[in-house]
Amino acid sequence: WSEVALRDAANATVVVLASSDPGSLPATVEPWISALVARKAGLPITLIAVLGDTEAWTITIEKPVAAALPEMAADDASPPRLRERSAVRAA
Repeated sequence: WSEVALRDAANATVVVLASSDPGSLPATVEPWISALVARKAGLPITLIAVLGDTEAWTITIEKPVAAALPEMAADDASPPRLRERSAVRAA
């Protein structure tokens, strides 16, 4: 299912992640987000997370294309670059 979700998300501009548990996303989501950002290298993606009943946030991230940064190897596994993050209060 992870691969199917990655394919669908790679075609999206905005991805919504939701959990009934407040707090942070599960640790298993981080590698999935990194894989998504790598697939969309050079293109921004906005993630919206809704956690529990009261916490929500948005983040726009982008991984630079290796050709745009010659010192960066094509297989570089560095984390994606944070473009913007804003907190959103759930009603």
